Amino acid sequence: MSALSQILAWARTELPAWQSDAVRRILCKETFTDDDEFEIFTMLKQLEGLCDEADKRIVPIPIDVASISGGAIESEHITLKAIQDLENVNAIPNGATMPFAHEGLTVIYGENGSGKSGYARVLKRACRARDNERIYYNVFSDTPKSNASARFKVGVNGVDKVIDWSDTAQNNKILTDICVFDDKCALVILDENNEMAYIPYGAHVFSDLVLLMKRIRVKLEAERPKTSKLAFSDIPPGSKTGIFVAQLSAKTSDFSIQSETVWTKENELRLTKLKKMISDTEQIDPTPKIKRIRNMATRIKSLHQQIIGVQSELSLSEEEKLQKMFSCVQVAEAAVRQVSRESMDCEPLPGVGDDIWRILYEAARNYSLTVAYQDSDFPFTGDESRCVLCMQPLDVTARLRMIKFKAFMEDSTAQSLKVAQKTIKTYREPLINTMARANENLFLDVIEELRLRSEDLVVNIQSFFKAAQKKCSIMIGIIDLNKMEPIPALNLIDINDLQEMQDITEEMEKEALILEMTLAPGTLEGMKLEVFEMEARKALNAHGFEIADYVGKIRKSKLYERCIELTDTTKITVRGKTIISGALTPLLMSAMDEEIKLMGIRHLPLILNVSGTSGETQHQIGLKNCKIKEKFKVSDILSEGEQRVVALASFLAELAISENKCAIVFDDPVSSLDHRYREKIAERLVSESDKRQVIIFTHDLSFLMLVDAKAAASNAMLSTYTVKRNNSTPGHITDGLPWRGKKVNDRIDEMKAMLKTAEPLVDIDEEKYNREIAMLYGLLRETWEAFVEEVLFDGVVCRHTGEIHTQQLRSVSVTDDDYINIYNAMKKVSGLLVGHDKSKALDFNMPFPAEVKEDIDCIDKILKQIKNRNEKLAKERKKLVAPKESVEKG
Repeated sequence: MSALSQILAWARTELPAWQSDAVRRILCKETFTDDDEFEIFTMLKQLEGLCDEADKRIVPIPIDVASISGGAIESEHITLKAIQDLENVNAIPNGATMPFAHEGLTVIYGENGSGKSGYARVLKRACRARDNERIYYNVFSDTPKSNASARFKVGVNGVDKVIDWSDTAQNNKILTDICVFDDKCALVILDENNEMAYIPYGAHVFSDLVLLMKRIRVKLEAERPKTSKLAFSDIPPGSKTGIFVAQLSAKTSDFSIQSETVWTKENELRLTKLKKMISDTEQIDPTPKIKRIRNMATRIKSLHQQIIGVQSELSLSEEEKLQKMFSCVQVAEAAVRQVSRESMDCEPLPGVGDDIWRILYEAARNYSLTVAYQDSDFPFTGDESRCVLCMQPLDVTARLRMIKFKAFMEDSTAQSLKVAQKTIKTYREPLINTMARANENLFLDVIEELRLRSEDLVVNIQSFFKAAQKKCSIMIGIIDLNKMEPIPALNLIDINDLQEMQDITEEMEKEALILEMTLAPGTLEGMKLEVFEMEARKALNAHGFEIADYVGKIRKSKLYERCIELTDTTKITVRGKTIISGALTPLLMSAMDEEIKLMGIRHLPLILNVSGTSGETQHQIGLKNCKIKEKFKVSDILSEGEQRVVALASFLAELAISENKCAIVFDDPVSSLDHRYREKIAERLVSESDKRQVIIFTHDLSFLMLVDAKAAASNAMLSTYTVKRNNSTPGHITDGLPWRGKKVNDRIDEMKAMLKTAEPLVDIDEEKYNREIAMLYGLLRETWEAFVEEVLFDGVVCRHTGEIHTQQLRSVSVTDDDYINIYNAMKKVSGLLVGHDKSKALDFNMPFPAEVKEDIDCIDKILKQIKNRNEKLAKERKKLVAPKESVEKG
């Protein structure tokens, strides 16, 4: 497993999410910005709840295998076939497509400003290369802007797939399996001491992560609240409150703070009482006061019981009982009236049988039984009987009427009425008693005492007594007047008021007990101690906010301390050392040594030495068999170009020992290198294309020609594409080499195609025709120059390489005809091409198409003639240097 794969596994499985996100950003982003650092810092603080609500929206995105180029542990065989349908990529036209050869080597050439970099940026961002440049839309376009997007056509184990990609899409594992090498992938670095060291691809994350943790630690320390022990001049250190303040810590609960700093009315009252008790005790005998307090407590208890009794006697059930008795009287009276109407209607006087008449009858009956006829039943109707009211003798009619009256009065209906009236009258006396007891004047002393303690309670008691008086009066009136009136609801004393009365009596009893205790030895000192503690606690109440703020800072500081602990770099350093040391296997060392030799640095026998500090395990590059004893820096020995070559060698070495057979992409791999290393690197990349698909982006024509030559020499598969501007629009792709890299044959074909396009313009747009033909003659002039290099001198000297091929002299000859042909051709084209001043009339026109065709055919014809001549000459000259054969003698 490569170091990068181990790093990704470590970040996914061993690191917390916020650190895994940091690793992702370090590996995947071109630059780790201040915003990145702030977000990682915020994620850490979130763990301990140290963030504002707005910052809680920052969510860590742990790294995965698709986060970075070459990150897969087990790679499939992936071939990049094309980037299609580009949208919003720099100034490249929407819908553009870049093809790639499906195997072998593909080179994409483009000059500065051609649009090549736009295609390279899309590829690097999609494959998560280190040099992950931002892609901008066309800033000169008025069309609506959106994120860059493209479609990737790839082959995965021989099966074609199309992957839709956008600049904001999640990483795609298939694309990130493709390895990309660019300036940011150099695995040779200069350390802080300017020592050149090698670290496996991606392993810089350990040192970067350590530095990030150190910076975050500094920020945490700066934000961490600074506190000093609290001390208040108005709180004695020896008091319980003072001890509480001294022991404040992060573990002190809010409940404890609230409990210790609260100061209620009851506390204030208690303190006032204690002070007064102390003063009274020291000046006056408390015995009379104790007696008065207990007497008043007894009176309050009596009032309490009185209220409960009145409430019970005037309860809703008693009210319903009175209403029921009144209803019984009303029913009985109605029944009597009905009987009276049925039996007394024939009497000579009205009202017989009514209430007044019954009263008269009862009076007559009582008089007869008790005075007039004591020994006889009423009515007495014997001989000489008289009316007890008018004293007249009773005749037969009168006697019969009296007997009738008796029968009426002794009827059960009349008796029921009598019982109902008697019953309701018995209820009157209790009401009279209740009314007498529901009188606040009986408890004026108690009410005044209660008023000192609770004004609201007194108001409620007085309201109750008034309501009870009114209710009693109405209920008595119902009995006396035999007339139902609405009975008002009673304002009952709330159960809390009753409880308050009871609490007051208990408090008074305590007061009495305390006063009694003051008479005991040591009690006064105890009260003074209590006052001392209460005054300290009262003072603490005034400092409640300071205490809460202090404890809050301590707690917050503790949370910061936990965050600071999480920035410890020990484990990172140890893990980095393990992974980096483990990556430096003998197989890798051998592969790297081989790659360095292939790159042409044979004159410097390099070795790798383990070194490093916190989080920065590296392998410094040293020299084998070095005779110099004093310390020196290898970076002083190797040039900048040699260091870059070693970086590329390291990249290829890691690929060589891995199982990854996916495509690899190089973006300007020979930037800043001289011709010696360019040729070696060209040769090495061509050989690598035998194993896997290799794609090279370059703006270096010399390097392109080197690759072309090496591919031809090794019979390797090479496909070239050129990116160029067309009518000021970049990103147009043509198959093959750029004009300056084309062979003469290819140039002739291209000029013929240009003439065919321009020919119709001769009769349509003369001015445009002249421009096109002038440009064509300029190209024809360049073709004659290339003709001299490639054909006439048969490649003895190549302008784009540093080599001179002396062996090719065997086919080289220059005749007078050659000189004349080339002289005449160059003279003509030099007078017609764009950019040369010529003494022609202002209305001068370019040659007609037929003449232009003759000039192109001329070079084509001479090319074929000289090639045939060169082949013959080469065969003849080959014999001149061939070993002489021995002649047998017979």
